[in-house]
Amino acid sequence: MDPSTTATAVISLLAAGVAVWSVIVAHRANGRADEANIASAEANRIAKESLEAQRQALPPAWSPAMETGKNTVSFQNQSGRHIVVDRVEVEPDEAADLVRLQTSLPTRIEYGDLYELMVLRTMQLSPDLVALTWHFEGEETQERTERRI
Repeated sequence: MDPSTTATAVISLLAAGVAVWSVIVAHRANGRADEANIASAEANRIAKESLEAQRQALPPAWSPAMETGKNTVSFQNQSGRHIVVDRVEVEPDEAADLVRLQTSLPTRIEYGDLYELMVLRTMQLSPDLVALTWHFEGEETQERTERRI
């Protein structure tokens, strides 16, 4: 056998051996990557469940309606954060003129403070429900809270 042919054969065998080894290493790495992806997905699922459990454990952002004066109904911000009230709606719609805002909207309500509304009632008509549309200060996601009054 010619020495150059022998050298070529040896180099080819070495290259084949390196290629086989590379395939084995790549296969093992892919297996570990798959395991890591599965573990990551499980960790994300647990984190989402934990976050949802925390949200459920928190008190509601607003207290129930409280009569704090003859014609005043108040809601306390008990969220632990500052809230911006964007809109107030009244049901039934016909009673909307019987509810007067104490401040213009949007208005900022600090944690622990009261949001007050003047609520008038007549023999024929009375507001049943107030819906506050609001968001946490510094965030854009709006939420809606309904309270019987």
